[in-house]
Amino acid sequence: MKVAISGGGSGGHTTPLVAVARALKQRHPDMDIVVFSEDMGKSRNEQLGDIRTVFIPAGKYRRYYKQSLLEKLRDFETIRLNIRDLARLTRGFIKSLRLLRAEQPDLLFVKGGYVSLPVGLAAWFLGIDYVTHDSDSIPSLTNRLLAKGATMRTSGFPYDDDAVIHVGIPVRDEFSHVTRNDARNKLKLNPETPHIVVVGGSLGAHRINEALVKILPDVIKSITVFHVAGKDNIEQVKLDTPKDPHYVVRDFAPLAEQFAAADVVVTRAGATTLAELASLNKAIIVIPNPMLTEGHQIKNGEVISEEDAGIVIDEAQLQLDPSVLLDSILTLVKRHDEQRWMGENLHRMFPRNASDVIAQHIIAIIRANKSSI
Repeated sequence: MKVAISGGGSGGHTTPLVAVARALKQRHPDMDIVVFSEDMGKSRNEQLGDIRTVFIPAGKYRRYYKQSLLEKLRDFETIRLNIRDLARLTRGFIKSLRLLRAEQPDLLFVKGGYVSLPVGLAAWFLGIDYVTHDSDSIPSLTNRLLAKGATMRTSGFPYDDDAVIHVGIPVRDEFSHVTRNDARNKLKLNPETPHIVVVGGSLGAHRINEALVKILPDVIKSITVFHVAGKDNIEQVKLDTPKDPHYVVRDFAPLAEQFAAADVVVTRAGATTLAELASLNKAIIVIPNPMLTEGHQIKNGEVISEEDAGIVIDEAQLQLDPSVLLDSILTLVKRHDEQRWMGENLHRMFPRNASDVIAQHIIAIIRANKSSI
């Protein structure tokens, strides 16, 4: 069997690729797996480990949530970049055609992201079966364009669409095999002191960093804080924050143990991060990024709020009054019953073993196709 997997461009698209590839290998150690991805730079590429990877030129269609038609027409820089990336999309499609003909995979798993569009279109053109997966509460533009030709469509959030199978979001093994006590012992945290983690995604989040800097002196009076500030923000954050044993800041860090050890996690509303926290039953404070395409983080946050699976704070409100974050942190770390309730609700939103379920579907489709020949 040979399976091609496409995706990448962000940590949220990359880490599920690794989880699905591992699940396929566990079921079929001799399976040949190749990843079609964008060249994401050394640190991102390393997330794919030893999985054979080919790089595809990809064009991103830039559009911003709640941007009016007039604003779009006046945004000449975005128009220029979109025209430039249309050429990249064309090159990516041609290269995908050539590589898919050479690789001849039995099936393509499409994780989403703009790099998957040329690969998915090439698979459709060549008659290769493909399965799509959407992590967010709304389908991506790429997967909407590829939906009609998909052999199967799957999702991380439940959709109001019987044609889409709700499988959850693939999560790396390290988030499933770590306990709170073991993590706290390994990190040498005081078992009596509340611990929070603040993270704004793989690149950090400037607005969250700004708010945390302002409220930090009040937080670290009674709480230890692990803060992932992002590589572009780390130096300024270090200048603006006190040196204190209750506060640790990093530009980037592995988070499985930190998440497991935390009483509360402050995060954006990226779907993969939410699924990782759900696997650990964590109480969360969510600050969706309002600028991302189609407002998918805002919609993810709305679902979290509806399910009572976390506290959701609007970024505009946070900018006006950072104390709203302070109040939420101080209140939630004291209410252990509320932490458990929210963590259990979050846990129920995302089915377990998504990687294994997806692997089962992929293998079943391939076997059905081979038996029909």
